[in-house]
Amino acid sequence: MIKNKKVLISAYSCEPGFSSEREIGWKWSNLISEFAEVYVLTRKSNQITIEKYIEENQIPCNLQFIYYDLPNWLKKWKKAERGLYLYYTLWQFGALLKAREIHKKQNFDIVHYVTFGSLLLPNFMCFMPTKFVLGPVGGAENVPLNFINEFSTKGKISEVIRHSIQKLQRINPLFWIQCIKADKILVRTKETKKMIPTIFSSKTELMLETGVPEELMSYKSININDRTSEITFITIGRFIHSKINLLTLKVILEFKRKYKKPFKFYIVGDGYERKKLENFCLENDLKDNVIFTGWIERNQVFEYLSKSDIYYSTTFKEGGTWAFFEAVAIGLPVVCLKISGPDMIVGDNCGMKIDPSNPEKVIEDLSNALLELSNNSEKRKELSNKAKDYLMGNLTWSQMMNRIETIYDDILKK
Repeated sequence: MIKNKKVLISAYSCEPGFSSEREIGWKWSNLISEFAEVYVLTRKSNQITIEKYIEENQIPCNLQFIYYDLPNWLKKWKKAERGLYLYYTLWQFGALLKAREIHKKQNFDIVHYVTFGSLLLPNFMCFMPTKFVLGPVGGAENVPLNFINEFSTKGKISEVIRHSIQKLQRINPLFWIQCIKADKILVRTKETKKMIPTIFSSKTELMLETGVPEELMSYKSININDRTSEITFITIGRFIHSKINLLTLKVILEFKRKYKKPFKFYIVGDGYERKKLENFCLENDLKDNVIFTGWIERNQVFEYLSKSDIYYSTTFKEGGTWAFFEAVAIGLPVVCLKISGPDMIVGDNCGMKIDPSNPEKVIEDLSNALLELSNNSEKRKELSNKAKDYLMGNLTWSQMMNRIETIYDDILKK
């Protein structure tokens, strides 16, 4: 083990107390600082939140933050999605210049790029004169094109553009330079691993961007008892074409046709597809079965989880997701698609994972999986126990950070 490692983390998104990319940048920085001296290069707009947290909480003494932002007149670009990508690209270039300036004084051993975690977005940290770790990154996760007829026009356009950008990566010079210069490439899904050219496979490794949150480690599983009256499903997420969508409800409609008993389906979240989903329920006599809760407080989420029997998801694109962690930790068996993050979080033989072959078959297979678990409490208990054991045995933060420390040591020895 090499002591006194000095690491610069590039985390465009990094704020405590939030979810998604902001929490990832913050969490990785904090945990890595437990075994290395860490400097975090992030946006100046994150400074107030970070310093308020530092003032109110203890953080490792070898964790320091460097704030950098573009001129104020450019910040208005972030308000539109296209403008955000341009702003992000310019920020990344400016961050490289800032990092080079700091490196002259600090002499970093490793630069580790953490957020945004996507190979489809540019970063220039590979041009630093140090060892370079990339990721965990995604970017290859998408919806199979034979599913796009299920989506709105906005969803169809989004997926066609995404597929096109993914194919263009093979001729993107910056993508190749990153792969060449990286001493380690961490990818968060099997799909993204396939995007990396095979000549770099020896330095590419699968690793989720999030581990099991500490507060879930001690959760006591709910008792999964026989239901004599009403089975209950739950899903959590955004109502967008690639996550909670019409496919989600078409499966439920098919399940209702087969099950012919009372059941409830809680959908926690919101998004631009909500009105379409609500109309589908009205048109197909699902209004008494499907409950839209909207976004709710975290303690309420656990209330809904604890009174549910099965966690059901049709998400196509996900890295590490709190919703799956929470559902498994609390003791719910999972029915999902065998794709991206869910496929990694729910181990083989630990849930009912369906290959996304085509819409008709997926509707049939998912509804059958829900039907099988609804009629078999012993199967629910078995999958619940297996899923939780797999999660705690393979995907904790401590296990991930032990691996990161080993990776750092290995590349510094070369």
